[in-house]
Amino acid sequence: MHNGQLGGHLKLRQKLDGMIPLECYDQRYGATDSEAIFLVAAGLGLDQAPIVAMEQAVGRVQALAQEANHTPHMRFAACWSDGLKVYAARYASDRFAPSLFYQIRDDGIVISSEPLDENVEGWIEVSPNTAIATDGRTLEQRDFRP
Repeated sequence: MHNGQLGGHLKLRQKLDGMIPLECYDQRYGATDSEAIFLVAAGLGLDQAPIVAMEQAVGRVQALAQEANHTPHMRFAACWSDGLKVYAARYASDRFAPSLFYQIRDDGIVISSEPLDENVEGWIEVSPNTAIATDGRTLEQRDFRP
């Protein structure tokens, strides 16, 4: 799941594709910035350091938009998993970070871009520039600084 945008994505798409490592490029099936960011992160060690690799990928992709002076440089709220844990992050280069929430339930932790039910009070908003990780029972938070 990725909500957000890379400023000037269509104008930067060729350069963005060039950031995807050759060993990951055969997994590029679509044309979205979301898929490209994930594949860049995969090439930076997403399987060994899921949050650090995503920070590096988001930072590198954001730099493309900054260099070309396209705004917003980066708006990013995303979830990804290694099969054991679910990771998520909320970030923006401006003050408009896309929304990201989690809810602790008896049967586990749910992460969503928006509250999934009418009990809005049961949902906790992830602060901008924050990453979270959960194994379904516990939740860890840390700064997310691309």
